[in-house]
Amino acid sequence: MTAAQRISLGLLLLALLLVGGLWMWLRWATTRWPSAAPPTATPGVVAPSTPTATPVHAPPGYRLAGVATGNAESFAAIEAPDGSHALYALNAAVPGLGTVVHIEDDRVVVRGAAGEFDLQVAPAASPTPTKARTVTTRPSPTRRVLRPTPRPAGAAPARGSSPSSAPDRPAS
Repeated sequence: MTAAQRISLGLLLLALLLVGGLWMWLRWATTRWPSAAPPTATPGVVAPSTPTATPVHAPPGYRLAGVATGNAESFAAIEAPDGSHALYALNAAVPGLGTVVHIEDDRVVVRGAAGEFDLQVAPAASPTPTKARTVTTRPSPTRRVLRPTPRPAGAAPARGSSPSSAPDRPAS
């Protein structure tokens, strides 16, 4: 590598370092000091109150069992309180619920008599009752420490014995 190539590589690395540092400083400065101050209330001026709409909920017992979305047409599988279920396309009337207005991957928007509400995909209830698991803690088992038995006084230390030298074994 020639000296000119080393100098140009060094200048390129320095430029990248400066650009990265500038970018990090700008990110830090914009999060630390916001450009616009939050609005302040003017004394003596009362803002008009806006009525808040109460959210509309789906009638109890209805469940969105699944959704099939596609390019041409989408369907929603809706289960009624009596357990019956059917597929409904966009703008289809669901008995007792309303009209399907919008179908997404995990929810459906329905327009009923009280307004629009969402049905989220929900799992079906388990037909088999399940017993709640409880965690029980067992006391840890106690350890028994084995200690060698003391030798009688005057006994010779035990040496490795071979099977042929054992008193009640025959020689091999």
